[in-house]
Amino acid sequence: GATADVEAFSRMVASIYDAAVDPGLWPSALRVVRDFAGGQCATLFSKDVLSLTGGVFHDDGGIDPGYRQAYFDQFIRFDPASTAQYYARIGEPMATEDLVPYGEFLKTRFYREWARPQGLVDFASVALEKSSTMVAMFGVFRHERHGLVVEAMRYRLRLVAPHIGRAVGVARLLERQTSIVGDLAATLDGLRTAVLLVDASGGLRHANVAAQALLARGSVLRVDHGRLSAVSGEAEAMLTR
Repeated sequence: GATADVEAFSRMVASIYDAAVDPGLWPSALRVVRDFAGGQCATLFSKDVLSLTGGVFHDDGGIDPGYRQAYFDQFIRFDPASTAQYYARIGEPMATEDLVPYGEFLKTRFYREWARPQGLVDFASVALEKSSTMVAMFGVFRHERHGLVVEAMRYRLRLVAPHIGRAVGVARLLERQTSIVGDLAATLDGLRTAVLLVDASGGLRHANVAAQALLARGSVLRVDHGRLSAVSGEAEAMLTR
């Protein structure tokens, strides 16, 4: 019923945002999205339309890794949709027929040597964001058992695409923050001076290499149950002011 559909959709959206926090969850989240949209494989990828290069960020494993690699090594240059995908409106699902006449698509080397051997007949892509020459996209491949992209699939992709776009943005911010923290830790570790970072309650958040050596000696400072404390009472009083 309608309630079950809403609950299933909510679970799918939750899995997408979970993947933003834990990238290892993207394959399972994309499998749910693939089944929701109806297709062979769901994938997150990017293309540079100037150099005709790109790569897959995440997919659900529905495309053979050899074919996936061959696409970006060779067949991206023969894909008649590559340039047209860049000019698609953000958030609007586009099928092969929207980008190139389908009859012409069937005559291309890309279809004959890459798509047809896998039984793939269509691809619905959604542009998530663009730069001057690059477009990041989400898409779902259609196998011959699914047939060509239909309006019901477009409708479902319109529902889920905004959540995927936001999740990708969240993931990028988290990666940037992790990189900043990692750079700071590396800088602190390079100092000869002992540096300890503590929170408001005295909990030790980070100790650089010199500080770890100081703590290991236990002559001045120590860590009890995750909290930094001084060995002498006088020093402890100064530390807790």
